[in-house]
Parts: sequence; C-alpha cells; structure tokens
Amino acid sequence: MGFDKVRRKLAQLRDLKIVILDGLRVLTATQAGEQSVADTCPNVVHLDLSRNLLERLGPVVDICTEMRALRRLALK
Repeated sequence: MGFDKVRRKLAQLRDLKIVILDGLRVLTATQAGEQSVADTCPNVVHLDLSRNLLERLGPVVDICTEMRALRRLALK
C-alpha cells in the first residue's frame, strides 16, 4: 500500500461522524503502540458499543474522554 493510499484511508476515518461497533467483540479501548481514538476519528458524534466484551466502564470512559465531539453513546 502506498503512502497516498494510506493517507486517503485515514482521511476517510477522520470524517466519520457515526461509529457502530455493536456486537463486534470489542474488549479494550487501545492497543500498545497504536494511535489514540481522538487522533484516528476526531469527529465522531455518535458511538455505539452495545453488546461487546467490555467488562468495566474504565475503557468506555477512556474512549469518551478522548472523543471531544461525542454527543451520544449507546451501551445496551
């Protein structure tokens, strides 16, 4: 993958407003060595983390703290 292609893909992530991760077995907020959520998707206003493997609210708080534009969070 060339640098231009990577830059185009990242630009698309930066434009995301709604992220639905319902039932995708998310276990943690971050991985060592990866960019923060705020760096990757800074414009998200709606996040759905329903039906995932998050056992505590700590990772959810970490995610929400980084996402300054976040207005709606779903945790069914």
